[in-house]
Amino acid sequence: MLVLTAVVVGGNAIVAAHAWRFTHFAVGGAKTANPEALSPGDRLLVALTGVVVPRPTLGRLPADVGLSAASGVEADIVMELAKAHKYDGPLALFGKSMGSAAVLRAVGVLGARADALVLENPYDRLTTTVGHRFEAMGLPPQPGAALLVFWGGVELGFNGFAVNPVDFAVNVRTPTLLLNGDDDPRVHLVEVESIRASLAGPAEIVVFPNAGHVGLYSANAALWRSAVTGFLDREAPNGGARTTSANPQITP
Repeated sequence: MLVLTAVVVGGNAIVAAHAWRFTHFAVGGAKTANPEALSPGDRLLVALTGVVVPRPTLGRLPADVGLSAASGVEADIVMELAKAHKYDGPLALFGKSMGSAAVLRAVGVLGARADALVLENPYDRLTTTVGHRFEAMGLPPQPGAALLVFWGGVELGFNGFAVNPVDFAVNVRTPTLLLNGDDDPRVHLVEVESIRASLAGPAEIVVFPNAGHVGLYSANAALWRSAVTGFLDREAPNGGARTTSANPQITP
């Protein structure tokens, strides 16, 4: 019994430490490479100690675009910013990965209104995409993914099991373009298809050949421009090619 207790307590302590390092910037050090690029020894070290994510250096601060540092850059905040600037033309929201989750939550839960949505690599559930990260490390996705989501929620004060874009999508009637790489190890096409099936409005998927979990514009600029411009010309004409991003650092 003591051994079992030690294993349970020790395992949870390691996962809690991982959750903290995933969600907090490190002071100095080199950023941990993607699991696919790590040697077996490095993977073991990361499995025991967690990832290193140094604080990024940004050219602009939130205040430079009219946001307080405390607000962050959520899709609903970006919508309010557009209103404050008295922009009354067609408005599209763009997000990638977690940014896609923010967009779907803003529209489906918080009631933000837009003419069109463009979502890159949108995962269906937080536990699913976290599980894929365990798989990339050569580990079974469960129970590690569930524990990581649990401890991350405890440490940050939110319910990680409720971060499910596939559920947010149920109340989204806005025309939506879903983009995904067919070689994405973090978000599989079946998850994107489940989001399309859940959306209450018209939706289409464009798949990028040989693209992983990257900014898809950088993977295939011609396909990205063709897909996005064509979609916005149909759904948000007269200036709709201008997008507002939930994660502006990766907007092409």
